[in-house]
Amino acid sequence: MSKLKNIQNKVQKVSILGCGWLGLPLAEHFVKLYNWVNGSTTTEDKLKILQSKGIHPFLINLKELEVRGEIEKFLNDSEILILNIPSGLRSGDGENYISKLKLLLRYLEKSTIKKVVFISSSSVYKEDESFVTVFENPESLAETEKATILIEAENIFLRNRNLETSVIRFSGLIGEDRHPAKYLSGKTEIENPDAPINLIHLNDCISVISAVIESDSWGEIYNASYPSHPSRELYYITACAKLGLEPPTFDHYKKNVGKKVSAQKIQEALNFRFTSPID
Repeated sequence: MSKLKNIQNKVQKVSILGCGWLGLPLAEHFVKLYNWVNGSTTTEDKLKILQSKGIHPFLINLKELEVRGEIEKFLNDSEILILNIPSGLRSGDGENYISKLKLLLRYLEKSTIKKVVFISSSSVYKEDESFVTVFENPESLAETEKATILIEAENIFLRNRNLETSVIRFSGLIGEDRHPAKYLSGKTEIENPDAPINLIHLNDCISVISAVIESDSWGEIYNASYPSHPSRELYYITACAKLGLEPPTFDHYKKNVGKKVSAQKIQEALNFRFTSPID
């Protein structure tokens, strides 16, 4: 029997906290693999959508001082939790994010959850004028406030002895209905035209998460970024042309800073292959 079949036979129930743009199609994928998939949303109108796709729906809101919703029932009998909630860092809600995760951890420690896939971001890594290639090591980490908060969030779970956690640091997410060229179309003076892009398609995101679970690979940090890094200017002008959108213009006078996110570790350790191009 294959290792995938073994894992599927062992794992009967999975819970996904955060069924948004990534979490919902991930849950749909897991419905085909596992006997029971719990999925949470913060929007009451979305409960019927989850249910219609074979996902057992829960309305759960993480707050700084309380969890609203049936969190115990959501976690009950599940072995694996995929933790996929927005950090709120763009809106300056970083401190609340850490408080929410620490509160969630208290519930996890009293539940049947033994393994966590923590969805993080490659924004933890530094950028410079050499367009440094960043790996999953401490030397690659940035010292910005956002990076510091995300790393603290990861460590809440990585350092917990009661849980086996693997962290996936995704680069920018794209898909059929979500392309960054749409947001940059027609904008002017975009910075860092020569910097490399770091993106990953939704299909590969789902495959990466599945690969970690299927390989029973815990206690690890993996970068997940498509292994092609054209310049921002080339990529977005080409993408806008394909989509029939007005291209952006770029600022060529300021110094360029950027990075290349390497996914070498997951490709080698899990024999993972990216299959969905970002163009």
